[in-house]
Amino acid sequence: MQQTGLSEEKVATYLLAWKCFKTLYLPEQATGTRKLPAPDQATWEAIANYYNQQRIAQLQPGASEVNPEILEKWLTSCAKAARNYLYPPVVSLNAAKPGQETDEFIDSLPEAATESLLTDIIAQEELQNRAEQLKQMNAVLHGALAKLDPEAQDIIKLYYAQNLTQQQIAQQLEIKQYTVSRRLTKARESLLLALAQWSQDTLHISPNSNVLKDISIVIEEWLKDNLSNSIFSSTSE
Repeated sequence: MQQTGLSEEKVATYLLAWKCFKTLYLPEQATGTRKLPAPDQATWEAIANYYNQQRIAQLQPGASEVNPEILEKWLTSCAKAARNYLYPPVVSLNAAKPGQETDEFIDSLPEAATESLLTDIIAQEELQNRAEQLKQMNAVLHGALAKLDPEAQDIIKLYYAQNLTQQQIAQQLEIKQYTVSRRLTKARESLLLALAQWSQDTLHISPNSNVLKDISIVIEEWLKDNLSNSIFSSTSE
């Protein structure tokens, strides 16, 4: 947008409009495709209302309100500017010289609907964000595992990496079965606390019963899928 010659104030309004669009338009779960459903009128109105709320704190005093039509026009301009920046047109080698009657221009991409361009750009950003979040989540869980005491690490390893039952673990470690159960529960709680804190700090997700339940499921799946290749694969050997 800066390369189009717009003032800093105008760029700020466009950027805020884009952020509001992403916040309210993106689906909560990945769709598995780059093609996202088009925003309906109610969504456009919600985005405009959100923008009008945010402009008071984020823009200079006096920034005017917008309606859905103006907001859509701004985002169309954003999409065109992004397309021109990311995919500049390529001129053919046989383009007409000055004075010639005809020329040939080859655009690097075919003309696409603005809606498709918006959704493609957003989908690509969302993929990058999810990849970074997954990387951070792995680091949080590995860090939480490393902080467990040696016995808890052994129990976690035997239970998830070697698929032993609690009774088998108790026999191997020469401890009571209820001790194994209690240590497993406490270990899971430690991981849950670490990941919930990360979710709140990074994703701004407030922990509630449903969120904690979902996080517990994620942790169980993560332990089953990743522990055999984790830093604990050689622990206590």
